[in-house]
Amino acid sequence: MSDINPEELKNVLRAEMRQRLKAELSSKEAKASIRRRLRPLSWAATVLLAALALWFFWPTAAPDGPALFAEHFKPLPNALSPTIRGQEDQVPLDQALMFYDGGNYAEALQQFSDIPEAELPPGGLMYRGLSYLGVKDWNNAIKDLARAEAGPYQLSASWYRALAILAKGDIDEARNRLKTIRDETEHPFREQAEELLSKME
Repeated sequence: MSDINPEELKNVLRAEMRQRLKAELSSKEAKASIRRRLRPLSWAATVLLAALALWFFWPTAAPDGPALFAEHFKPLPNALSPTIRGQEDQVPLDQALMFYDGGNYAEALQQFSDIPEAELPPGGLMYRGLSYLGVKDWNNAIKDLARAEAGPYQLSASWYRALAILAKGDIDEARNRLKTIRDETEHPFREQAEELLSKME
């Protein structure tokens, strides 16, 4: 057995320890470097996930009922009696319709109020409901138009009632009524209902 110089042994061990330490340090530095490079990506991924979660769970704005009403409300032409201006012997219904034709809905309602409820024909009920729409009295419009739906003005009344419900802000009920109108192939307001529904999505 040869003599081992203790000094040489120390040097060999030191060299070996240095190599191991260097290898360990390089490995740690490499991992730290990778972490440093990935940190911005992890932040970006976190922000992206948070934004997606907000977008998915954030409630969408409800349709603006009054604005959609204003965009789609067009008065129904008077089909009950022609407006003859200057005629002095007009009955209250004729006078009410004359004001309705002129877009003076408040005055039309004043004239409608002079007609006893029992004497108001189904068409009068329809145009009184439309006059209430004209002055933005949604509740009374809905009441009159609901009653008019039971008569010969059923299809027109259903459209205008859906508009009144929309203007009042009951979006879900308005949407359901508009879908019913859209699904009736012979409904005269089918296309308008479809267009309005597309704006409510």
